[in-house]
Amino acid sequence: MIESFTTKLFCHSCDKETAHSVEYVSGILKRIKCEECGYSLDISREKLLKYYTEEVISRFVSKPDRLTEEVRKDLSHFIFSLPFRLLSKPYRVAKELRDILKK
Repeated sequence: MIESFTTKLFCHSCDKETAHSVEYVSGILKRIKCEECGYSLDISREKLLKYYTEEVISRFVSKPDRLTEEVRKDLSHFIFSLPFRLLSKPYRVAKELRDILKK
C-alpha cells in the first residue's frame, strides 16, 4: 500500500523549512521530496526489498501468537474469516511487492 502526505521539514538544498512530500510503501519510507526546489531523497529498491523481507519474516514468526490471540478473542469470527484470508493473502503480498518494486 502506498501512502503519502505533505509536511514541513528543513531542506538542506533550500536552507530553510519548506513543504516536503513523504511517501511510504507498505509502511517503509520510500521518498522525501522538497516541494519548493524538487530535491529528493530516494531509498533504493534493494534497500526497500531488504526492509520488506525483514518485516515479512518478523510477521511470519509472530503469526502463531497473533492467531492464538484472535482465536481467544472471537472464535466464530476467526473461523468464518479464515477461508477468505487464506485466499487473499498471496494477492496482498504480491501487491505489496509490486508497490515496492515500482519506480
